[in-house]
Amino acid sequence: MKILNVDMYPSHIERDMDWAEVAESLYEAQKMKKHFAQVELELLTKLKTLSENLSSKAGNFIFTTTRTRAAVDYNSIPELEGVNLEDYRKPDITRWKLTKI
Repeated sequence: MKILNVDMYPSHIERDMDWAEVAESLYEAQKMKKHFAQVELELLTKLKTLSENLSSKAGNFIFTTTRTRAAVDYNSIPELEGVNLEDYRKPDITRWKLTKI
């Protein structure tokens, strides 16, 4: 762990140990959140593969995929009249939702 010289931060107000304990807890929670976000991504990828990219169910779980049309990026259209908006449509969005039933 890198120890920083507190004199390097003169504009920061020195706080008590209660503050430091909460800061430490937040720091650890942020590390755990990052770790579990990676675990979640790995498990989601595995479940998608096992689902063969189809809505699926087993036991007390259903895993639903939905695809929605992406929003049109109107800022990239010089003039809207007579323009086929499909030419400006962003890629489709695929969402997955796991539900315990």
